[in-house]
Amino acid sequence: MVTKYGMSDLGPGQDSEFSDKTAIDQEIKKIIDMCYLQAKEIISQNKLLLDKITNLLLEQETITKEEIDKLVATKQLN
Repeated sequence: MVTKYGMSDLGPGQDSEFSDKTAIDQEIKKIIDMCYLQAKEIISQNKLLLDKITNLLLEQETITKEEIDKLVATKQLN
């Protein structure tokens, strides 16, 4: 993604032998770290909902899409 599509601050055109592979590795790490922090924030913001889904799964072992949709829409178990 970084070298093929230029989706970083390095820009496009880095798909040939790149003399400074460290710069590419740093860009990849930066993207991974950013995605990790974003995922962590999403989980944090939805912790209560995640706990409710977890508890329902522990009770029933399986839940349907409709049950998940209901939890997401109402943020309640009932």
